[in-house]
Amino acid sequence: MRQERTLPTEVRTAAREGFSLIEVVVAIAILSLGLTSSIALFAAATAAHRKAIHRSQAAALAEWALADIESALLLGATPEQISANPPTAAIARDWPGYTIEVKVIPAAGVTGEDEALLRIQVVWETRGRRESLEFEQIVARRALLR
Repeated sequence: MRQERTLPTEVRTAAREGFSLIEVVVAIAILSLGLTSSIALFAAATAAHRKAIHRSQAAALAEWALADIESALLLGATPEQISANPPTAAIARDWPGYTIEVKVIPAAGVTGEDEALLRIQVVWETRGRRESLEFEQIVARRALLR
């Protein structure tokens, strides 16, 4: 009688423990899909961050310009003088890449004091596109504070 030869258990299980080629290909495909998605997510987050920075800088510049223009109005400048020559030279010098367009529209106030509508537009260019934000504020035009 012939005796069957059996392999030790360790050898039989070791042969079954490896990955098949299909399993490896599927795992690589899932991994590459996840990596591609995360790279796209980082690119979108970077663009949103850049946009938020431009918007916050535009708001800061508008506040700066508003303070300068309010000071000029309180010191007696007329809306026409400010529209023709806005006091924004320092802003343009200190913030390259941003331009500020100012328009002062005189308006009669309900209380009898003269008021003006101040319209400030901050413009910048990003990725070849011109973007802007516009801000409006009503300011008093009194020459002297009482």
